[in-house]
Amino acid sequence: MIRPVLFTALMSFALLPGQVRAETVPLSQQITITYDATVIQNAEDNLRVRLADGTLTDYTGPLPDYPLQVGDSFTFTATAQVPTQEFYDNFYAGPIAEDGIYEFAVSSLDPGTDPVTGYIESFSVSTPLQPTLNFGQPTVARVGLVYDYNTDTYYIDPDSSFNSGAYGGPGYIYDAASGTYVPCSGATGCTPSAAYDPVIFGLNGLQGTGSVGALNIPVYSTDPFSAEGQGFFDLLFSGSWSLPTYSASSGTPVPAPGMLVLFGLGAFGAFRLRKGQQALA
Repeated sequence: MIRPVLFTALMSFALLPGQVRAETVPLSQQITITYDATVIQNAEDNLRVRLADGTLTDYTGPLPDYPLQVGDSFTFTATAQVPTQEFYDNFYAGPIAEDGIYEFAVSSLDPGTDPVTGYIESFSVSTPLQPTLNFGQPTVARVGLVYDYNTDTYYIDPDSSFNSGAYGGPGYIYDAASGTYVPCSGATGCTPSAAYDPVIFGLNGLQGTGSVGALNIPVYSTDPFSAEGQGFFDLLFSGSWSLPTYSASSGTPVPAPGMLVLFGLGAFGAFRLRKGQQALA
């Protein structure tokens, strides 16, 4: 069983110059990938802060209202271009899978890159998380898919990791003068100085579990000369991935789309913050 390829290693699906095709079967088509979930953990559950002596401890004091409450809904949606059976029949240059199963990943392209088939054209997330720049780098996303040549269908790869980032989102900043925590929405005004990025983080998770996490979201201090009050926390989401079943040979959705639904709370522990494992400078 051969399982090839990330699409960054695939040839372009454009025809070679001068090549004539009589067929009308498309080499690629557009599909929509969705992750619907709820918040199962936020800062109130696992905020850790640095004390004056430099040690980290669990924070148990009062916190202001947090924009993401446990039980709130969260949705990630990606629109992707994927190859059809026609591509594998006539233009695929990689090793042929004996079992007809092709695992691959679709990723968003950097600005200015020539479009090729097998990539995420656009994606969005529900508020209050918003894609943002990290040191000038654009937000990108990666989703693992499987193409079953035997049935001419696609589905979510349960063994593949989902990752997407960076995002500007809810967080806290420690006000050293008052000794309290203030909500931070990820805007530059929430950072202690121009040397800091806004509160940013990435999303990641194993697609087969349905759990997605944002780990080690930073908590800064308004006093850049003191580490006291700085810390970090995790966000966790649990839900399901869905992908319509397509008739790739015709390039149209099947009238009654099938769904691969992957539920999961099982990976909760995998995303739990290990106590004392990481300290922020």
